[in-house]
Amino acid sequence: MIRRKIFFPMLFVVSCAAVAIVIFSQLNESCAAGVGVLIDGSPVVYSQDSGQPFIDSANRTQVPLRATMEQFGAAVTWNSKSRTATVQKNGITVKVPIGKNYIYKDDELISNDTVATIKAERTYLPIRVVLEAFGARVDWNRESQEVLVTSVPVRGNLKISFDFNWQETAGSQYAIWIEDSKGNFVRTVFATDFTKSGGYKFRKESLPLWVAKSGLANMEQPEIDAISGATPGNGRLTYTWDGTDSKGNPVPAGAYRFYLEGTLYWSEQMLCSGSFVLGGDEQKNIPLDIKYINDIDVNKNMIQNITASYLVN
Repeated sequence: MIRRKIFFPMLFVVSCAAVAIVIFSQLNESCAAGVGVLIDGSPVVYSQDSGQPFIDSANRTQVPLRATMEQFGAAVTWNSKSRTATVQKNGITVKVPIGKNYIYKDDELISNDTVATIKAERTYLPIRVVLEAFGARVDWNRESQEVLVTSVPVRGNLKISFDFNWQETAGSQYAIWIEDSKGNFVRTVFATDFTKSGGYKFRKESLPLWVAKSGLANMEQPEIDAISGATPGNGRLTYTWDGTDSKGNPVPAGAYRFYLEGTLYWSEQMLCSGSFVLGGDEQKNIPLDIKYINDIDVNKNMIQNITASYLVN
């Protein structure tokens, strides 16, 4: 009799727990079924074939890979051997391995607190970490249960101005370029014609930093022509960077640094640089770091009164 008194209460508890699990599971799936995704204000249309977004155990939104990323304007490929999805847009390649708590943006490993998965033979990816790798903004609207994605290119321009005084002997060369926060070359804004046309080959002192950073020796002629021009006359000069890379593709929002290199006289160089945040607040006066290399105090009036600003359109 004692055993029966113990057995039946335990059976009742187990049964209640099983029912609670089923109810919770159904409730969670019901909530997840209502998750929507809007990209630049347009809803992504999911179907029975594509699969539906859901919220995983880490409380992160998982979305069907192909339907979502193709509406985002990206190309999608799948490697069944490595179980890796590859997404490409604007010169950026993101690789998403199934079951791993990280993704790759080009060669950079980015950690994540959830994993891509395969459910009902469909590939799902964690939407925030993947889209943010492309520079998109991802927000969550709790009331409407919608993921809001903004992929519109960041609007803002970097402006660099300075007074230029042409120098007659072994100088008057300058270049302006952009690097990302890790020191990777992004694009050349301008470079004077003598150096880019091959002058650096017999005058090694001509803009050595820019020549090395830009990979000038490997550039195609159309690309060289697009970034350079004849040495201008005396006066106030202004150059603008529009937030694109060397191929004209918008770059992701984030921290960047510009460089202005000037060859003053043979090996005497001037290097000015400054940091700013693309997509961030306006900076009307970016702090400048100016230094002279092999300083012999000659032709320092070639580039003077440098100013730089980041202005939001």
